[in-house]
Amino acid sequence: MSEAQRSSLNALLFRTRDQSKDMVLALATNYPGDLDSAMADCIDEVLEFPLPREDERFKLLNLYLDKYIAQAGSRKPGVLQK
Repeated sequence: MSEAQRSSLNALLFRTRDQSKDMVLALATNYPGDLDSAMADCIDEVLEFPLPREDERFKLLNLYLDKYIAQAGSRKPGVLQK
C-alpha cells in the first residue's frame, strides 16, 4: 500500500469510528473480500446487489441508449438539456 493510500485509509477510519448524523458514507465494491479488515469493521450495514438478469440488462441498455445516444443527436451545440 502506498503512503497516499495509507493516509487516505487512516483519515477515513478516523472519521468513521464515531457515529454521526452529519455524514453518510456509501461504499461500493465488486470485491468485498479485498476490503481492509479495519474498514470492514466500520461498516454498519451491507447491501448486496446481484448481477442483473438478461432482461434487466436489456432494459438498462435501452435506457442508456435512449438517454445518451438517441437524444444526443437532437441537442443543439452548446446547449445542455436535463
